[in-house]
Amino acid sequence: MKKQFGTIISGSLAILLASTVSVYAETTLPPQPKEDGAIVYEEGKAGILLVDVIEASAKVVSIDKSNRKLKLLGPDGKEFTTKVGPEAVKFDEIKVNDLITITLGSEIDIKVYKKSEAEGLQESKEGVLIEPEKPGILAAETVTVIADVVAINKKEHTATLQFKDGSKKTFSVRKDVDLSKHNTGEVVVFELTEAVAVNIEPAN
Repeated sequence: MKKQFGTIISGSLAILLASTVSVYAETTLPPQPKEDGAIVYEEGKAGILLVDVIEASAKVVSIDKSNRKLKLLGPDGKEFTTKVGPEAVKFDEIKVNDLITITLGSEIDIKVYKKSEAEGLQESKEGVLIEPEKPGILAAETVTVIADVVAINKKEHTATLQFKDGSKKTFSVRKDVDLSKHNTGEVVVFELTEAVAVNIEPAN
């Protein structure tokens, strides 16, 4: 996950947890989970887990309370301004020289089911927002997206999915997957969880 420092801070303080799922990876049977950094899957088994965490810090240089804006100094020595959303109800307690640390975490869990196994699965969106005793925020959101496999191209090693809104998209399938063991009508479930923790330490 590579983002500009200012974008990380700004997006987090505003609690911009927009959830978009645009990742699909497929993998069919044997044991021994395989781990490659933040990517975990079972060799040959349909499904994959992608995890990413990033942390960034900045010092408060000035505060515009009427417009809920902060001017921050990043570790690269550059200043930037960000607007703080209304979710941060303890905004008035933030002071100049306070240190703001943002931790962003994201997890995408992708599973593939036979049609008979997918009965009862539903798309959903759940979120939680916690305002701690001191200035800061902990927020998390989980979105479940379901798509049907409508085409499999064994030569190109791709699968085409149709989402609930009617849109279709073709994705490359991991090379270790035996597509002869998969059929149209299967269901792919994407579960995306995004979390942000904003911790504000008062200046010494």
